[in-house]
Amino acid sequence: MLTLTEVAKKRFVEVITAEGRAGHGLRIIIRNGGTSQPDFALNFVEPGGAAENDTVIDAGDFSIYVDAESVKYLEGASVDFRSPASRSMRPTPEYPGPRDLSPRP
Repeated sequence: MLTLTEVAKKRFVEVITAEGRAGHGLRIIIRNGGTSQPDFALNFVEPGGAAENDTVIDAGDFSIYVDAESVKYLEGASVDFRSPASRSMRPTPEYPGPRDLSPRP
């Protein structure tokens, strides 16, 4: 499924702490999935805020929540930060590319 580098995990924990959001998780959303240039969005998730259809990934100090539509595009993806000193959360996922999701005979 989805993996985070240690740098990314550390940065997320720093941001969660700095924002006063202890216990919150992180939601990763794919927009324009199935294209060569999908958009990735990150949002905080309050404790107990998982949706019914979420896939929940244990990242150690926090959980990652991925909705059912986005999960199919994140298989094999890795999230890293190119500039850990940056104050903005700018993930640089290694996107495996669009997949053929058509039904198989």
